[in-house]
Amino acid sequence: MLQLKNISKSYKNKVGEDTVALRNVSLVLEDTGMVFITGESGCGKSTLLKLLSGIIYKSDGYLAIDGVVSYLPDRSYFSGGITVME
Repeated sequence: MLQLKNISKSYKNKVGEDTVALRNVSLVLEDTGMVFITGESGCGKSTLLKLLSGIIYKSDGYLAIDGVVSYLPDRSYFSGGITVME
């Protein structure tokens, strides 16, 4: 099961102000079937998946994951030279 309660994620912009990517997202997903995340550009889909996969951390809220979450990013989030085999 995956449970999110009031999850928020903010980033600092170039001038040091907070930019909100996710605000108070709550949902519960059972261990059955598949889930598709759709939405307009900039609505937080990638941020949510990065948060669930542990690439980034939440700014606020509760997150519980019992199972595996997969995310295939479109760019590298790791320092150079790291491969899948490592």
